[in-house]
Amino acid sequence: DELTLRAIVEAYQCIAHLITSDSLNWYLVYRPEEAAPTGVVPAGFAPPRTRKEVVVSYISPIHYNAVMAMVTHAPAVAQEKTT
Repeated sequence: DELTLRAIVEAYQCIAHLITSDSLNWYLVYRPEEAAPTGVVPAGFAPPRTRKEVVVSYISPIHYNAVMAMVTHAPAVAQEKTT
């Protein structure tokens, strides 16, 4: 839900772009309100990189989904002919 999304944005200091199925509010952006992460990082782990941007979709009122880039084709690689 929105509270979880807000908590993630604050904990990881990321920017979340939300694309929704709501025609009036189809694009929302959540930015951290805190100046620095307030969470505790487990021993042996580095804190996450701040200001990372993520894109999430929301189909109202069902659930959130991740949005990922789709590769339509692999880049052509020239092959050297051996004789």
